[in-house]
Amino acid sequence: MEETSLKSLLKSQLSTLFLTSTVQRGAERAFENLEFGDLFFEWNEVYEEPANFQRCKFNNIDIEGSNFKKGISFENCEFSGYFLILNAHINVLTFENCHFNSNITIYSVYGATLSFDNCTCDSPIRILGGTLEEFFYQSKDEKTLLKISGNFTEIKRCILHSSIGMNFSISDAIINTFEIRGDFNSASRINITSIRNNIMFLDSVNNDGRFYFTKITPSEVLTLDFPSLESLSKSIEDASMLKAVNYLSKFHAINSFPDLYHSVMISQDIKDYLYFHYFQKIAIQDFSTSNHTLRIQNCSMGVFEIKNTKLQYYKLIIMSSDLSGIKLIKSKFPVVKNNWTFDDGLSFYNDLYTSASKQNNSQDKIDYYVAAQYFAYQRLKGDSNSFSKLGNMITLLTSRCISNHGSNWLQAVFVTFAFGLISFILFIVSLENYHLDCSQIGINYFFTNVLSFLPQFLNPLHKIDFIDGGLLGLWSGWVDLLSRIIIGVGLFETVRSFRKYVRS
Repeated sequence: MEETSLKSLLKSQLSTLFLTSTVQRGAERAFENLEFGDLFFEWNEVYEEPANFQRCKFNNIDIEGSNFKKGISFENCEFSGYFLILNAHINVLTFENCHFNSNITIYSVYGATLSFDNCTCDSPIRILGGTLEEFFYQSKDEKTLLKISGNFTEIKRCILHSSIGMNFSISDAIINTFEIRGDFNSASRINITSIRNNIMFLDSVNNDGRFYFTKITPSEVLTLDFPSLESLSKSIEDASMLKAVNYLSKFHAINSFPDLYHSVMISQDIKDYLYFHYFQKIAIQDFSTSNHTLRIQNCSMGVFEIKNTKLQYYKLIIMSSDLSGIKLIKSKFPVVKNNWTFDDGLSFYNDLYTSASKQNNSQDKIDYYVAAQYFAYQRLKGDSNSFSKLGNMITLLTSRCISNHGSNWLQAVFVTFAFGLISFILFIVSLENYHLDCSQIGINYFFTNVLSFLPQFLNPLHKIDFIDGGLLGLWSGWVDLLSRIIIGVGLFETVRSFRKYVRS
């Protein structure tokens, strides 16, 4: 590997102004107020020194196969031409308050940190492939589109922060930890599609734009173990695919599996073949843990669409957030009765109930309604002044015991009939001229002469003297009154449960 001094490389391309515009800041060399032509960093060049460019102007920059061991940063710079990075190892690459008149494209960058802070670009910023420990994007506004893609693009931690608005898209990537914060105006768009993710954290998001989460797979990828091109050629069984891979491997820019997969020369058929046959072998995943976490706190999410995502595999932590504008398509939040306060649980499932009602999603609407009623009861129960709300607690508890809040008509029928039968027996016992016992004769008498009056008793509108010849006892009236109330509630809950799919 050739070791090249960054200063000596640039000196040959600059005027004598370079010598007076270079500032030594500790171990970092800063280049200030310079105008560059085209810069080309070649294959296998190693740059040991960190460099910082401030208030500089560039035409085209081409970094192909170079290694910046300490990193490179650009502050308040302007790029009039293209900026291309291909198969580069850059420990830290940062852009702050920069403007790109053309475009910036990053193919397979490997390093610790890549960040864009308040940068603008007339064309989309594109990142395809590579492995990063951390990616940070602080948008200036929503006019610049930043796109990340590639099945073998791996980012350990991705942080998005918006002060005004953002236009961001990511697809087919591995993002172990995804964090989103900030204010998003009405023109903002966040599209997250087909990524593998372990932790999703939305914190203090105020969204007036649109968030789209599609086909997110809960998964913790520990590392990517790529095969060599030689071993890849030996393992491909399809003759046409093998011929194409061997042909592409001859190009100098393709030295590894990621180079091959993300090459602009590769067809989609070859990409699909490589992904289908090799992803599970390459992506070393931890299947033993269940720490996938979706945390939403202090957020007002606005329009938030989640599609084809297995939310049931996430541990949910929803705190102090408004999700009334959420839309679920082939996705469902599980009903979880722990991990947050009762106030947050009530608010969360009420929001989901509202959303499901708007979508006419009857089944999910019922589940979310039942969960919301559970949290409503628990909140009342935990209130320090709960005695004053005893009536509400009794109402919720009664509905839960009889029909699970209007969701189970079989339970309502069984509970109503069981209570009615017990009340009927107590009513018969209360009569002065009826004496029941558990002997064989008593049981036979009950079934042959008394049980036939049960249907009348189950009618809350029955007469109190519906049994011919029965003499009311001291507490017969009280038993009859209480039974009418409970049976009436039971019949109401039964009818309510039958109408669960059609009621508003």
